[in-house]
Amino acid sequence: MSDVSAYRLERTSTANNDTAGVTDYYVGRPNNQEFFRTTDEFFPALTLRHESTGQTYLINPELRRELEEEGKEVQLVPYQTKEGKKGLWPISTFDCSWTRSALEHAERATREWIRVKSCREEERYTARSAIGNLPEPNWTDMAVEEIVAKAFAGRLIDSMDHPIIRQLRGEA
Repeated sequence: MSDVSAYRLERTSTANNDTAGVTDYYVGRPNNQEFFRTTDEFFPALTLRHESTGQTYLINPELRRELEEEGKEVQLVPYQTKEGKKGLWPISTFDCSWTRSALEHAERATREWIRVKSCREEERYTARSAIGNLPEPNWTDMAVEEIVAKAFAGRLIDSMDHPIIRQLRGEA
């Protein structure tokens, strides 16, 4: 398994759905019909969503300057649905009503089962609590770094020579 600790962004920032392929972790927001819970340990990161493939890549922060127009600073929020699906919800660090409400609901989901839906009229996410007495999620003993490594296996951008970067620069 890759060591992704070098991919963690320092918390100096002011400021999508894709399948995880061969891993057990999905990268994207839980769908609006899934009740989910989150952990209280978020992973600040720089990501790139490749529009042609729908895949999200984890970018080494050392490439931040070179990829500032392509990368997006996010908080990767580990979650688990009521059905047991595990994922990472990439919540942008850009300050707006959408991201503020997403972070608010991600924090709320550390305590209770919720589902989240976008509300375009209010320009924010809304959440609904489960009315049943659902059991606590079955979290693994993996650290957040291990979850991120598993979710982004084969999708780490560590140099400007990465095939996706070469494609986006028109080199390949």
